[in-house]
Amino acid sequence: MEDEFSVPARLGMKAFLARRWAVFIVAYVGYAACYFVRNNLVVVSDLMTKELGWSAVAIGSILTGFAISYGIGKLIMGVIVDHLRLRHSFAGALAISAVLCILMSFQRDPAVFCLFLVAIGLVQGACAPAALATIGAWYPASQRGSRIGVWNTSQNVGAGTLAVIISASLAFAGPSQWHIAFWLPGLIALACSGLIFFVGGDRPWQEGMPTLKELYGSRALPEVQVPADVSYWRLVRVHVVGNRTLLLLATLNTLLYVLRFGILSWIPIFGSDVHAMSPHQTSVVITMFEWGAVPGALIFAWIALKHPWRVTIPAAVGIAVLSLLILAYAFAGTPVSVAALALPMGALIYGPQIIINVLTVQFVSPRAVGVAIGWVGLGGYLVGAALANLSLPRIAESIGWTSGTVGLSVVGLACVFICIRLRRAERNAAV
Repeated sequence: MEDEFSVPARLGMKAFLARRWAVFIVAYVGYAACYFVRNNLVVVSDLMTKELGWSAVAIGSILTGFAISYGIGKLIMGVIVDHLRLRHSFAGALAISAVLCILMSFQRDPAVFCLFLVAIGLVQGACAPAALATIGAWYPASQRGSRIGVWNTSQNVGAGTLAVIISASLAFAGPSQWHIAFWLPGLIALACSGLIFFVGGDRPWQEGMPTLKELYGSRALPEVQVPADVSYWRLVRVHVVGNRTLLLLATLNTLLYVLRFGILSWIPIFGSDVHAMSPHQTSVVITMFEWGAVPGALIFAWIALKHPWRVTIPAAVGIAVLSLLILAYAFAGTPVSVAALALPMGALIYGPQIIINVLTVQFVSPRAVGVAIGWVGLGGYLVGAALANLSLPRIAESIGWTSGTVGLSVVGLACVFICIRLRRAERNAAV
């Protein structure tokens, strides 16, 4: 192991590696906790329609408010994260969103719910850029892809665990106690924000640790290098906003979010309306979807580790298979088949999203990782999630949930085409 490091840095190697593991674990747990205060309404959406009389369109509008604010927040907060201590911005964003989620448990007006979720979206925009910037600061380019892939599963662990927490709580308290779905996960997330603040990582040099360059030499640096005298805003304008490869990645991310939220946001209502599934059964489907993403994400992380510049074609193949699975999901005959299909669909939606994160970090200067993550993620929430949350319930009201879900498979084919286009940029970068 020591051969990986330059001679002057070997003295601090053991302390660096030990600290790096702690930093990664906190980044993983912290980002999983972010989903304890984001997907709550999705899990209990069918209950909200029955207990409070909300319509599917109203719920879709609320979720769209969050999606738009989160997309904007990710871009704005990405810039802020690039200039702040990482653990402070990460812990602060999670703490504020946890408090807002707890306060939501006292609300019954959908407009007020929307305002709270919009605020959570803006604040939580700091969490992914902070976590990814932390990983980018502690791992060299050769290891970054696999670590990002593993970290990416934290969102699925968090969302799947949230469904279990809410389902168990409602089984104990009764379905009329829907507010427990907000205040209990909020309290857990608040505790996790304290963990991030006291144990989470900053950039190594801010903690008195050696830099990646001191440890790994030139191998620590990403493929994209920008002269130090280039200003931050010129870097953003030319190398982020003006980067055609990042634009393609942003487009792919947007379409994958249409697929992700086109399925995930409507599992409770689709399952209830089409298959007469109970809230417990739809919670199982959500958990299968989210936890199924974990092995899929790990497989794509392994591909990124073994073949760091040959990841787009596996992503294209995975999404092509996903399109077929969505067709099967649309015409599934039983609750068991719905749950069984949710597992591989989750794997093949979240797996390719890891490839987007990996390539984004690899195609941009380390000085602008935060804003690049925000830029690529902007379309995912601002357009992709908004389309899925707004259009699908309206389509379902006109032609049914089955027909609306079939349309998602066409979106998958567009994703395949973009992956093929990205292969050229990937091949050029590997030269």
